[in-house]
Amino acid sequence: MDWLRNLGMIVLTGVTIIVGIVTLGWGLWDVGNGLWGSNKEFRKVIIGIAIGAVGALILGWGAPACLEFFKNAGQQIPLR
Repeated sequence: MDWLRNLGMIVLTGVTIIVGIVTLGWGLWDVGNGLWGSNKEFRKVIIGIAIGAVGALILGWGAPACLEFFKNAGQQIPLR
């Protein structure tokens, strides 16, 4: 059973790294397009900053903290 837990952590780590990098890149892409496009779209820049911040948070947070967060949140749900 321990190997299954380790495999799950490896998969979750890979997913958090991929999701973090993709959302961070997406945010930077939006900021770049909003600032250096033919017309300045400040709404797109703000959305890009927010998406990039979420991506950086996911990437920095990592799989163990993500797993612990959802485990604790799931235990606080009343079953009645």
